[in-house]
Parts: sequence; C-alpha cells; structure tokens
Amino acid sequence: MDTRLEIPFAGDYVASDPKTLSAQRLVNMYPEIPGQGAFSPIVFRTVPGLATYKTAGTAGARSDGVRFKDKAYFVMGSSLVSIDATGTVTTVGTLSTSTGWCGMAAGRVHLLIADGAKGYYTDGVTLTTIGDADFPATRHVAWLKGVFVCVKEGTDQFYYGDVADSAASWTELAWATAERKPDKILTVKSFANAVWFFGEATVEGYYLSGSLQYPFEPANAVMDYGTAAALSVADCSMGVAWLATTEKGGYAIMMASMGGQVQRLSTENLERKLLDYTDIAAAQAFFYSDGGHTFYVLTFPTSLVTWVYDLTTRIWHERTSALLGRWRAAAYCFLGGKHLVADYTDPQIYEMSSSTYKDVSDPIRREIVSQYMSQNGRRLSHHKITLPVSAGVGNTNDPGSDPEVMLEWSSDGMAWRGGMTRSIGKKGETWVTPKFYKLGSDVKRCYRVVNSSQTDFVVYKAYADISVGAY
Repeated sequence: MDTRLEIPFAGDYVASDPKTLSAQRLVNMYPEIPGQGAFSPIVFRTVPGLATYKTAGTAGARSDGVRFKDKAYFVMGSSLVSIDATGTVTTVGTLSTSTGWCGMAAGRVHLLIADGAKGYYTDGVTLTTIGDADFPATRHVAWLKGVFVCVKEGTDQFYYGDVADSAASWTELAWATAERKPDKILTVKSFANAVWFFGEATVEGYYLSGSLQYPFEPANAVMDYGTAAALSVADCSMGVAWLATTEKGGYAIMMASMGGQVQRLSTENLERKLLDYTDIAAAQAFFYSDGGHTFYVLTFPTSLVTWVYDLTTRIWHERTSALLGRWRAAAYCFLGGKHLVADYTDPQIYEMSSSTYKDVSDPIRREIVSQYMSQNGRRLSHHKITLPVSAGVGNTNDPGSDPEVMLEWSSDGMAWRGGMTRSIGKKGETWVTPKFYKLGSDVKRCYRVVNSSQTDFVVYKAYADISVGAY
C-alpha cells in the first residue's frame, strides 16, 4: 500500500558530523513562514542577487559601510570613497595603508577612520590625518552622544575625544580602563545608549555620566562572553551579535538585545563546525534587513565559508558565490533605497536586490537538503516525488527558455544519485509542477533540490509517494 509523506525539508540546515546522522543544508535560500491560511506552512526563497553598480577605490573592502551626511562610505584599498543617492562616487582621500581592516564611526560633524597605523577624519569633503600624538594606533572606534571612543589595542584601555563632536582633538588624560574583568579589549560598539567593550572573555558596558572628571561610568551588567573575533561584532536595531568564547573554551554565536538580554544563536552542529575553522580570529560580520527579515552575515575568509542567521525565523543558511566558496560581499550599507555591498577583493560596489537572479556575472546555485526519511529500519520504495515550486515565472534574461530543477538523493549524505531534471515552466506556464518517478529504494534517504536558473525560485512543501517494505 502506497503512503504519501511530506518530505522533511524543515529543520536545522547545518549538517551534523557525521553526515549519516543528518545531511541537512540550505544554500543560497532561506525559509519563510507564511501567514495563516497559506498553501504551505513553510516556503524557501532564493537569496538576493548582486548586480554591478559602481567601481570604487583601488581594491576590495577594508571596512564596513557607514552612512554619514546622506552618503555611504567605504574604505576600498587605500581609498576612502563615498557614494551619494544618485550613484556618484567620490574618492575623499587616500590612507597611508592599503591592507588590513579599518574601523569607522560616524558622528554629527566628523567621520572617524582608523587603519591600525593612523587615525583620520573627514567632514565629507576632505580627508585629514589626525596629528594629535595622543590618538592611539587602533582599528576599533565608536561614537556615542557626541563623543568619539577608541580602543588602545593590546590593552584594557580606551580613549575618548576631548572636544564634543570632534574627531580631531585627543588628550593623554582622556582615557579610562575597562577593569571590571582583567581581559584585553578587542573592539568597541555603541548601542543601547552605551559603549560596549568586547574583551577576550567578557563584554563590559559604559555610559556617559555627565561628569567632567569621569565622563564614562560602568553599566550594571558584565557579560561573561568575550569575543574570539573582533570583526564578528556587528549591530542592528535589535541589538548586537558576535562570535563568542568564554574562559572555559568553545565558540558560540551570541546576541545581546537592546534590553540587555543575551541569547545563543548558534546550534550545536554549527558550534562543532566552528572548531574545524583555522581562521576564527579573522571572522567578519555585518547585518542587513530586507523583505521583513534581518540577517547576520558571518564570513570566515580563509576557510571560505559564509553563514547567515535570520533573526526573523531563527534559522541559519549558507551563502556562497560561484567558485569562491564564501559569499563575495564583505561590507554593507543601505542608502537611497538601495542595498549596497562591497566586494572582498575587487574595487566594486554591487547593488543587492531580490529581483536580481545572478551573483554579478555568475549563476546562483541554490540547494536544499532534507532530513532523512525512514520507517523503523524498513526498506522504503520511492515511487514519485511531487515538488511544487514557483512555476512559470520565466528567465529574466531569456524569457523563451525553459528553466529546470534537479533532484538527487542519498542514503549517507555523501554519495548522491539521481540527478533527474524537470522543467519549472517557461514564462506564463504557471500550471507546471515538477514530478519525478521510479526513484528506487533505501532504508533511509534524504533528498537534495538544486536550481541555478536566472529566475525567482521558491520551493513549497513537497511530497513522496512511497511503499513500506520488510525489515
């Protein structure tokens, strides 16, 4: 007797070790929970594509994107560049370095830039080197209520500007120590009306007290999670996230809300994977929001891996660029209704859009791997797979083409069989539903759905018609 089962695509999406336990993956797609009464309780949408927007600077991004005076700023190679809402690119000035990450913090009057060797500031017109010898060599800066703050790297000390809203003036007396726990400060972020110093084992918050003698006073909370990667610390309107570690060891992705509550974002499977990466300290991150979702994008530049966490659904997925392994985006800024991202190696700014179905000039390979299907050790014969997708949307560059989806399956998550392809409909053929027949039998099996067409690709709940055999 045949039985119809829903293919279990929902789950963790981080393959376990070994994959024979779970091979689930979600690559260049993310899940969405539709409203009440929707045809499918969960759908999988393609990630936005990237289109070439502007050439800027001399090399890839060395900073995150920052908005200042209605423009987006990036450090690209040795150049500080700005882009206005019309797309006009201006080289504001040249830094003395061309490699290594740079920190930036925007105030009301100045944008502060620090490249580890020198400090710079701009009013939006010219780039000026900070001549004050009291400004420490640093890459980590922030701004809070008119005061610029920076970290003295390799110590537990932080410095602050001694003139309101100015990045030009610093004094050797305007410094303090994050001393509630004896660990070095790795970076600083401003959120929830305080500056937060991320150390090797703790996070400490300080607020502006109004005192002339001691303008920064410690907040009540100390988080017993430090950071293993200074550049993994990123903030959004909901809080700040970072790649965390503790004095007891191990890694996790944590997030602190604006109210101070700390939660763990990473799963056990992901935390096991983190132990295999050799470039933990070099991890970089940024946030962006689009289509009702807010994403934390975390890249390991040497391991060539990008993990993305969706704060809306609380689910991870992988983001890749063709032939690169990692996703090519290294920095982000939202300006004039456009999502701007900077390439990690080339002097290019891209526009990211959900209506773009290519990764610059390359196809986007989308992949969903299901949980294993099994029935108490019995052999299952798989007769038919029904895979409802967004059919008939057509190829944006070639409307007459017939885009396809591929189905594969595996009993161990490593060796894949099948490779069957079906049409998802030419433009206007909205009635098409891909169906696959005579798929053999296994004691346990997971399915992999693959698509690289230049179309909007959405996967709904899918079904398998099976019969259950003997043990």
